[in-house]
Amino acid sequence: MSYFYLIFDGTNDTSLEGVYTVKSTHITNDFSVRARPPSLQLDRAIPSAQRWINGCLDGHEKCPKDTQPMSYPTRLLKIEESSVRLVLPAEDVVSGSYAALSYCWGPNPSFLRLSDSNLQTLRDGVSYSTLPLAYQEAIKVMRAIGIQYLWIDSLCIIQIGPGSEEDWKSEAMKMQEVYSNCFLHLSLSTAPSPNYSCLQCHHDTKIKEVPPFQAQVNPNHGDNRDMELEDWVIIPPRYSSEGLQLSPLGKRAWALQEWFFAPRILSLG
Repeated sequence: MSYFYLIFDGTNDTSLEGVYTVKSTHITNDFSVRARPPSLQLDRAIPSAQRWINGCLDGHEKCPKDTQPMSYPTRLLKIEESSVRLVLPAEDVVSGSYAALSYCWGPNPSFLRLSDSNLQTLRDGVSYSTLPLAYQEAIKVMRAIGIQYLWIDSLCIIQIGPGSEEDWKSEAMKMQEVYSNCFLHLSLSTAPSPNYSCLQCHHDTKIKEVPPFQAQVNPNHGDNRDMELEDWVIIPPRYSSEGLQLSPLGKRAWALQEWFFAPRILSLG
């Protein structure tokens, strides 16, 4: 299976590189090709996400149905009206499901991280505005689909201070439990760091992606011109599940285990 992009080189010339194809029983002779929107519109995306989640709960026999996890991570962020608060399930009253975030840190991280010195501040609660942009957008998604708790490694594992090394070693051993017990794994696929929007396209602007469309093709790739044409759907790779591997997050080795352990993944980007 191959794939294609329409690549604009600054002139009127374009090149076509392979295709993802899926055989179709429907065909339309009147289709149009448009550029991918520059940003994801949450008001349109959230209903689709909720529909997919409900479809998973109702129709996937092998997917876990219980929204109450077998165990909680050591720390979680509780999403409140205008702030997030660090909670300890072993000490605080916590119930219901949680989501686990997967994202790219990027080089030289300058965003808010949990430390020995700010642990109590986060326990008391911090405003959304103190968080990097991608975290704020992830919280909007969680609120919209009704998930109150979120696990983010940078804010739930001590990253700075004398206790950071010991805490990281302890928590790193629990990654399987963190991701396998979450209700939803929220994957910020396109943001190169949390300081960037996870709803924007950050790849090469010369590459103009097109949506899936239908066409008649020769299944033998032109070897037999007398062969009857078949109806197929042409699918760019970023519209397939394999598209995650092409994203910035797909190039982060740590994310591989997170994808394997999670019961279901919602990818933003």
